[in-house]
Amino acid sequence: MEVQHPSSFYSDILHRIRSVRRKENRLALLYGMLAAGMICLLILLAAVIVEEVFSFGIMGRTIVFAFAAAIMLGALSWYVARPVLRIAGVLKSAGSADLAGKVGKHFPQVRDRLLDAMQMYEQRDKLQSNYSVELIDASFTDLYRQIQPLDFSEAVNDFGVRK
Repeated sequence: MEVQHPSSFYSDILHRIRSVRRKENRLALLYGMLAAGMICLLILLAAVIVEEVFSFGIMGRTIVFAFAAAIMLGALSWYVARPVLRIAGVLKSAGSADLAGKVGKHFPQVRDRLLDAMQMYEQRDKLQSNYSVELIDASFTDLYRQIQPLDFSEAVNDFGVRK
């Protein structure tokens, strides 16, 4: 769990990063459903073609069915269940630092400043002996004012789903 800080700027940034995480997880689920659906359709088509070409008996049809069912179950588990478990919080999603880095790469004016500022702000009590807390807060506030109009969710690429 992430440490809660009283700063409204920091809380807003974390909220915006959580919205990026939600969008990523939703897109992963949508992509997974599409991919699993395509795999299931292809497996069903392949099973019908194999049955038509070889005209299996009961045992052959049972083996083809079991093979097709196992592949479809595997595809559903891999492509759909994992994103669902991430959305539910059972599996770990991308961390705030990773997402801050992704946002920084997407917006050239931000670069790695967002990640650096978040890390400095989170550790400001430990850094108090070497750095001025007021300077850390002022730097963080300045960065916040620069990134406030940006929509972080634009950093999530939905090209694969739209295609």
